[in-house]
Amino acid sequence: MRPQVGEIINGKYRLVRLIGEGGMGSVYEARHEYLGSAVALKFLDPDLARRPGLVARFLQEARVSASIRNPHVVQVSDVDQSSEGLPYLVMELLEGETLDALMHRRGALPPAEVREILGQVCHALGAAHSAGIVHRDLKPSNVLVTEQDGRPVPKVIDFGVAKATGSRLTDQTMFTRLHQLVGTPAYMSPEQAGLASLDVDTRSDVYSLGSALYELLSGQPPYTGETSKEILKKVVARGPE
Repeated sequence: MRPQVGEIINGKYRLVRLIGEGGMGSVYEARHEYLGSAVALKFLDPDLARRPGLVARFLQEARVSASIRNPHVVQVSDVDQSSEGLPYLVMELLEGETLDALMHRRGALPPAEVREILGQVCHALGAAHSAGIVHRDLKPSNVLVTEQDGRPVPKVIDFGVAKATGSRLTDQTMFTRLHQLVGTPAYMSPEQAGLASLDVDTRSDVYSLGSALYELLSGQPPYTGETSKEILKKVVARGPE
């Protein structure tokens, strides 16, 4: 059963409102009953929670995110299960909108603003890469833009398909089978689009960042198509449209 607004999770977190829903689950604003602090709780979808592989992926997001200490990466402070056995992450509560939503609302962004936002995203990627982590799904919808003192402060989110390449997280590399496609086609590097997802390194994230840069400045992704397969063929075979 899905969590309900007003419900108290494990006697500690009262769910205040539903922030959003996605393919993997739901995110709620919650308030700690004793500390009064506001946090975000991300629950795995109940149907997916019955699949051990997806639970492992969900827990990997917690471990990976918690290992990166950077102001431009969403911070995960805890992971637990509800009394019904539903896994959830406890994260910092962020107010803002994704780069994808920002672009759909405003269209292509001014170069100076793009430079300011993506420059900070570069700091987040640098911290992840220094920790031996490749995001593998960097795209505008995985960058949440908050605001501080009137300036945009982006936060990289969703490390659910991240890959550990260094020694710090060698016991929990991505839970995928060889040749399983990982990522979002329009932002994939050619090597990732070529079904070598388990072999990509930090350069693949840099390519994805370039694809995001292209879209933010032009107002459209570098590759489009009717199907994922069509987009992937373009990524591998030719330059942006």
